[in-house]
Amino acid sequence: MLGASLVGLKVAEVLAKRSIEVVLLDVADQVLPRGAHATSAAYLRNYFEEHGIRVRLGCTLKGMDTFKGIEGVPKGVACHFPDNIIEEADLVAACTGVRP
Repeated sequence: MLGASLVGLKVAEVLAKRSIEVVLLDVADQVLPRGAHATSAAYLRNYFEEHGIRVRLGCTLKGMDTFKGIEGVPKGVACHFPDNIIEEADLVAACTGVRP
C-alpha cells in the first residue's frame, strides 16, 4: 500500500481483515501526515502494527518491475527501495492523493 492517508489506511485495514499480508508505506514520517497530531498518528501506527500490518514510514519507492515465477510467467510486482530492500507483492495500491 503506497500512502498512509485516510484512504490508504482504510484499504490496508480491509485487506488485513481478509488475511492478506499488507505493507503500508509512506514518504512522510507518520500516518495521516496532513490530518493527525503526532501523538494520534503514533497511536494509529501501533494499532495497525498490532493487527499485522507492517508500516514503513519515511521511505520512498525507487522503482517497480514484474518478477517471474515458474516457467517465466509473471508472478507479481517487485518494489525497489533506496535502502536496497525489495518487497514482492501481488498487488500494489497507490493511495497517494494529489497536490495542487
